Amino acid sequence: MNSLSDDIKDLLVAEFSYVFGTDLFISVQPKQPVDCVTLYDTGGSAPDGTIEGDQVYNRDTLQIIVRNKTYATAITKAYAIRKYLHNKVNFTQGSTNYIRISAMGGVGDISSGSNMTKDSSEFSLNFEATREVN
Repeated sequence: MNSLSDDIKDLLVAEFSYVFGTDLFISVQPKQPVDCVTLYDTGGSAPDGTIEGDQVYNRDTLQIIVRNKTYATAITKAYAIRKYLHNKVNFTQGSTNYIRISAMGGVGDISSGSNMTKDSSEFSLNFEATREVN
């Protein structure tokens, strides 16, 4: 089973034509380019299982940070990603069966709390994914 961020990376590359390592990153947001999306695995909830104790579903969480030179572009990209991923159900990515991906709240402006230059904006999105254990 891939990490959640690795699977979501592949989905975003296919849907939005991001290029991994150029404008899409996992775990470390570079200083450049300013216009980028970064994915962070953030743990999640305890796995769901059966009464016998078998783990059946992982409930992993992911944070996505969208950064851009302009506020309008950053928030537009953040909402496009949210619309694409929220309530995505019953699909396979890589070798993992996904039951559901859902947004955990809205799009948050985190520009003032970041270590960015004053010439950019940054937004945060959070998701939970229910995936079959394999």
